[in-house]
Amino acid sequence: GTHRLLSSRVSADSRTPADRLYTEDVRSAASPNMSVDRLERYLVSDPDNLELLGAAADAAINERLPERALMHSERALSLRPGHAAFTYRRAVALRRLDRIDEALTALRGLAAGTDAHPVPLFELADLQFQQRDFDGALATLSRIMAVQGYRLIVPQADLLCVRALHYLGRLDEAIALAEAALLALPEQSDLHGAVATVYVE
Repeated sequence: GTHRLLSSRVSADSRTPADRLYTEDVRSAASPNMSVDRLERYLVSDPDNLELLGAAADAAINERLPERALMHSERALSLRPGHAAFTYRRAVALRRLDRIDEALTALRGLAAGTDAHPVPLFELADLQFQQRDFDGALATLSRIMAVQGYRLIVPQADLLCVRALHYLGRLDEAIALAEAALLALPEQSDLHGAVATVYVE
């Protein structure tokens, strides 16, 4: 279900969205394929290096080690309180640890600004969907879809919106959105499945 959406967002070069998202501020200087074990060895001698902490958190998320991702994210936030990319990494780690209320709180904090980025907004919408808050998910997704070129940033947004509309019984809207999204993203096989499911209804 929704966890597949989360895992499918990991890019081909093994970086999490946070690493690509705030590159103007803290770029992951290490190789994107470097293991968390190796990155942590570097951190022993340079524990306050934000680039290494970000890379280690990303690697831990990709290696399905959320406890270590949380540790590195919280260490970074102790150095840079409120930093958006590390708050996002922390929220992803909390979600994977099933600490859902804490993850929601962190993501809602990121979503509070009018200039919130589509990636943490999608994480919030996906989690709201998982919690069966379909109206909340749609409200969050509407903010993503207001961003020009959102499909290039979060190509799964349409699919999640179609599913939320479907669960709410808004089938005509779900079909219209799915058909429009398929024109823009014809390679999205999941959208074909969603359209078929809605039509069956």
